[in-house]
Amino acid sequence: MNGHKFCGHCGSELKAEEKFCGNCGSPVEAPAETIVSAPVETPAQPTSVPFENPTQLVQSVAPVASKKNINKKPIFIGAAIAAIALIVGIAFAIIVNLPKTRTFAVYMIGSNLESDGEAGTLDIKEMIDSKFDTKYAKVVIYTGGAKRWNMDGISANENAIFEVSSDGIKKVQTYDKKVMTQGEVLTEYLDYVYDNYKSDLYDLVLWDHGGGPISGYGSDENNPKGTPMLLQDLKNAIGNTKLVKDKKKFEMIGFDACLMGSIEVGNALKDYSNYMIASEESEPGYGWNYDFLSSVDGKIKSDELGKTVVERFMHHYDDYPYSVGLSLSVVDLSKIDELGKAADNLFNLVNSEVTNKNFSEYSKIMTRSNVYGYTGRDSESFDLVDLKDLGSALKDKHPDEVSKLTEAVEKAVVYSDTNLKDTHGISIYFPTNNKKYVEKFVQRYEDTTFSEDYYNFLKKYSSLILGKKVVSRSNFTDLREEKQGKGVSVELPDELVENYQKAEVVVYRKLGENKYAPVYRGSNVSLDGKNLKTDDMNLQFVVKAKEDGKESSGWITLYEKARTNEYAEYVSFGVLYYNDDSTLGFAPKSYEMHLRLNNGEKVAKVEDIKVQTTENGLSGKLSFDQSKIKIIEMTVPAYKLFNEAGERLDGVESTGTLYGTSLNLEKGDSFEISLEDLNYDFGNMYEGELSKASLGDYYAEFVVYDTQGDSHRLNLIHV
Repeated sequence: MNGHKFCGHCGSELKAEEKFCGNCGSPVEAPAETIVSAPVETPAQPTSVPFENPTQLVQSVAPVASKKNINKKPIFIGAAIAAIALIVGIAFAIIVNLPKTRTFAVYMIGSNLESDGEAGTLDIKEMIDSKFDTKYAKVVIYTGGAKRWNMDGISANENAIFEVSSDGIKKVQTYDKKVMTQGEVLTEYLDYVYDNYKSDLYDLVLWDHGGGPISGYGSDENNPKGTPMLLQDLKNAIGNTKLVKDKKKFEMIGFDACLMGSIEVGNALKDYSNYMIASEESEPGYGWNYDFLSSVDGKIKSDELGKTVVERFMHHYDDYPYSVGLSLSVVDLSKIDELGKAADNLFNLVNSEVTNKNFSEYSKIMTRSNVYGYTGRDSESFDLVDLKDLGSALKDKHPDEVSKLTEAVEKAVVYSDTNLKDTHGISIYFPTNNKKYVEKFVQRYEDTTFSEDYYNFLKKYSSLILGKKVVSRSNFTDLREEKQGKGVSVELPDELVENYQKAEVVVYRKLGENKYAPVYRGSNVSLDGKNLKTDDMNLQFVVKAKEDGKESSGWITLYEKARTNEYAEYVSFGVLYYNDDSTLGFAPKSYEMHLRLNNGEKVAKVEDIKVQTTENGLSGKLSFDQSKIKIIEMTVPAYKLFNEAGERLDGVESTGTLYGTSLNLEKGDSFEISLEDLNYDFGNMYEGELSKASLGDYYAEFVVYDTQGDSHRLNLIHV
């Protein structure tokens, strides 16, 4: 290059006599050969200096022989890098904000929700009616698990996959009947969706009954045992999908099912999904409102979509004819580990502190009154309580740990809504009501793989529940009692006061020699010092029905499920006969009828009728089409309270006799439950069956529960 001259600024070749560059006009201050041939060392760029300020790079460079060369080159490099960064940033922003497509995989185990209540059919119609934009959303449903489907095109004789659009459903794949609570069936379905419906995001909705972290998900009517899919099986089923094996996650996994909104379930799914949508409480039979699909526009973020699901679920029941407990939340599963650590820190301390001597103290403050899925029967309680509420009970003992747990709950729960007290979006298993199965539950809890620390706490706490009795006697039948107006009271011995957890009053009607039929069980009692009392014994519930313009009456038994300052909720049991498509014209089903009695009112509002699920420990959605009811039989069992020697039994013993009321209802007929005085006149209702005298012979009994969950029966007081 020694025969040529070049501009030190733009690099253009110079003529020998030129003093200014003919291309850029820069003065030629040095021989061109010097500019191009002199070795130039590029100075190291200080890592602390941002690219956005290239002049700072120049200022930090030591002077060298050719200042012009050094001065311009860093400016050129910095500008180029800034330009590239700007282009990359714009491109990234464009990619991030590009419309995203979503595929919703709905795994619909029809169960008795569909065969009895058409709940699956109604939800599919909601999906169709939402008129979602198929450009951004695809909805694919797997059906099965019901003895009968009520929607044209869906058969109970097969399992099938359907595409949903505003035009209806289209079958795209069929299978022989398979039990949908088997994990491999779910995996096969999700792989089919992943292979055939390519999208940016995938969401999974698990539809059916639910039983929380211990009892699991799903009830398939084609499975004689009705075995649900346990949490570990569900985790494995999702973990074995092609989507997960491709190092991807579901965007949201939602449970249109009862009781699945727990930290244990969230922990099981945290590696497979970004968000979880689930309910702490049992759901009404109509479940979610699938109109939320109409909000999928390619731009809505997942947390916003989750919020929409919750909001439309809650508003779905604005005009519902019954009052029902509602709870639904969106949980950020990336925050589950932090939440789990906060829970471990708190319960490790409790585990180290609780002993035989102080167990009653801890039991009194930790046992919660709000237990999800509780039917009023302790042996069927799922013992799921709100995690934040459980922690708050320990704030006086461990304020820092409780504060951190509260903060972690609030971070994890992105959005929640409820009409229930002390409900904050995520639950946990804690032994509360169901002492009968606590050992079995805690053994099974280990399989949830949630937390070894919390499992160790449960083992110790449950061993104290099942250990040496804090109150040895089952009966206290010789206590000082008192009647005042419509109220009664008894004076408790010291050992019951010291270990007192809660109490209830049971009212019996005596129907014969050692035959007592309960007509009421509730918690409207109070402990004042050593005196346990109830102020109002007007606790006779009467069912009234208008049939063919005539009113008939009968008495029923109501068991309290929950009590607040505004109302009390009750459950009644019996058998109903409903219209169906069989040759018989009607079919019998055992049921639970849920009632709400507002304070100050005498007529209980019927919340809903729950047709019981199969015997698999799942919580059924409250659902039944009351227009199908033909006959309702309110059943009341009669019990023995004394042995042959006339001594009070430790509990109650069935006489094998049922009493109750049968109501024949036609379309347009109605019935209500009323609170009446104990001397309610039933007219000739039981003529030939019961004496007039027996209908007016009532007894009240207090039942005290100690801190271990053991019950103690007190005086049987004639009222």
